[in-house]
Order: sequence, then C-alpha cells, then structure tokens
Amino acid sequence: MSKVFAYTMFIAVITVSSVTATTIHVPADTATIQGGIDMAVNGDTVLVAPGTYQERIDFLGKAIVVMSEAGAESTIIEKQTGSLPIVILSTIEIDTAYIQGFTITGSIEGGGIKSSYSNSVIQDNIISFNSNPSGHGGGIYLDHSSSLILNNFIVNNSTGYAGGGISIIVDSAPASLITTIALLKKSIFS
Repeated sequence: MSKVFAYTMFIAVITVSSVTATTIHVPADTATIQGGIDMAVNGDTVLVAPGTYQERIDFLGKAIVVMSEAGAESTIIEKQTGSLPIVILSTIEIDTAYIQGFTITGSIEGGGIKSSYSNSVIQDNIISFNSNPSGHGGGIYLDHSSSLILNNFIVNNSTGYAGGGISIIVDSAPASLITTIALLKKSIFS
C-alpha cells in the first residue's frame, strides 16, 4: 500500500508542477479588461492590446499582472460613470498584483487608483484628469497598503481633501515612490 501512495503522490506532484500561468489577451480572448481579470487566477497575466477601454476594473483580490502590450500612450482606461475609482486593488492580495502601462483617466468621482489592504505594483502609467471631490487621492489613494509605485506620470488630478496626486493614509507604508512625477493642483502627499 505504501508503493501505491508514493506513486499517487509522485503523479500529483508532477501534475501540480506542470500547471503554468496563463496569458489572457484583451480583446482577443475577452472584450474587456475586467473580463480578463474575471477569467484569471493567481499568477496569470491579462495582456491588453492598444485602444481605449471605457470601464473600471477591480482585481478581485487576485495576484495577477494586468499590463498593456504597447504602453500607456496607446492603451487607455477611461471611466464613464459611477463613484468608484477606475482601478481597485484590494481584499488583501496575498502576493503582488501589478498594473502596468496604461493611461488611467476620466474619473470625476472616486479617483484613479485605490490600493486598499494590498501589496501592489503600480508601474509605467499615466494617471491624469481624475477627481475624488468627496475623498482622498485623486490620482492614487493608498489605504493600509504597501505598494511599489514606479515610473508613473501623475498630473492634473484633484481631490476635495488631501493628496490630489497621491494620498498615503491609515497605516500605509509604500515600498517606494521611484521616479514618479506627480504634478497636481493640490498637495502631493497627505
């Protein structure tokens, strides 16, 4: 019986180790970025073709990479309505969630990116023309978050309180803000 158990465990280990991450292509595999996130599991990549995507996205607590194929100048996430941020990174992503290579724009209420109870990497984005008139962080709002914010251009964002570009509050300890340019109508940090 021990040989059968050992053989079964060997097969299980081989099966688990052969599972690889998947790349989900937007719009080839699904029409929306959120559709790609919905399909993804931890470790997957949602790769987004150039274009303008009129939606808001929520990582749903998944440790995934959401990135553009061609960079922020040609891949735009533009919000139309609603009071939530355009990008939500929350629900305690155990591993790191990545958002990379987008222009995030057009939020008139809720702001650009909210990272709450999250380890996230926010990299190579243009975060512009977002507003959060009834809250903090017009561009990026960190709440209980340990985010790494790299090489972003944050401009013309506003808020009713503090942190028009970036608001870092409530036990947040960003890993670092590296070569991020934040130009805004109000203060950079709160």
